[in-house]
Amino acid sequence: MEKVPEILSRATVGVVATLKNEFTSHISPNKVFELAALKIPIIASDLKGVRIHFGDSVMYFVPGDHKDLALKVISLLRDPELREKMSNMAYKIYEELRWEKNKRDYQRIYADILTLEGKG
Repeated sequence: MEKVPEILSRATVGVVATLKNEFTSHISPNKVFELAALKIPIIASDLKGVRIHFGDSVMYFVPGDHKDLALKVISLLRDPELREKMSNMAYKIYEELRWEKNKRDYQRIYADILTLEGKG
């Protein structure tokens, strides 16, 4: 497991392929966050959860459409400037969403809830 980030960091692009169904249509797979953290440009299945979190910092393909995926991979491989722009945008989003940055907010919310329950 320790070598996974090292191996992934060698990638020119990262693909997160997820078939769309009732469950997956609203998720943001961990792999998207991992690739963003490593500043690897991301091509992902067009899922609502990924779009909500990462917007235009990810290139999307139609889930299950291998031809669309291939076109997106070729397009991104041919455009180093776009790869750099997308990976930097995704990294900035990742930085805003990471646990280290948000844990105090969650802890404060839970503390507020517990305080309110104690008063009720």
